Amino acid sequence: AWADETDTSTVRLCRDQDFLFVHLSSPRNRSSELASNSSQPQRSNPAFKGANTKDSKARELKAKDGTAKRDSMDPMLDHVRLRIDIDRDYATWFEFAWDIQGGVLDQCNDIRIWNPQWYIAFHPTDEAWNAELAIPIKELIEDSTIPWDKLPWALSIQRQRPSLSTEFLVAGDNDQW
Repeated sequence: AWADETDTSTVRLCRDQDFLFVHLSSPRNRSSELASNSSQPQRSNPAFKGANTKDSKARELKAKDGTAKRDSMDPMLDHVRLRIDIDRDYATWFEFAWDIQGGVLDQCNDIRIWNPQWYIAFHPTDEAWNAELAIPIKELIEDSTIPWDKLPWALSIQRQRPSLSTEFLVAGDNDQW
């Protein structure tokens, strides 16, 4: 059960004046995917279409207009949660999440009515599933009177693999970008 623990996810973060960019590459675990998929019915909403990939299980779910359907992440699948706390009070945060099948979730303090505009691209392969995010900084600091590059941000990333372990990355304290 612990044989795959050396296969850890890789996270890359960078930013410019307008966006926070995140790239995550997570190794696939076929036995975990089969176990979680067998216990969950397949999503069959006619508003979605599967992306053209080698693996039909790792498909991108899209709405009719081609965008990923909001709040469609399935917590019973292999998934990742990115939490951003822009004032490092550890009481309020923005969360962006996505699963191996392309479902996404965004929420503020566990409230799903927060609907920011952000961008995500999925790139599944036989060995890993990859996601690239572009989050407009204005979506995070819209109400702040402090310039965003002066705010003491805290970031955490959590990958949950049903029936396996959970990976955590908590960035170190640094008040400067």
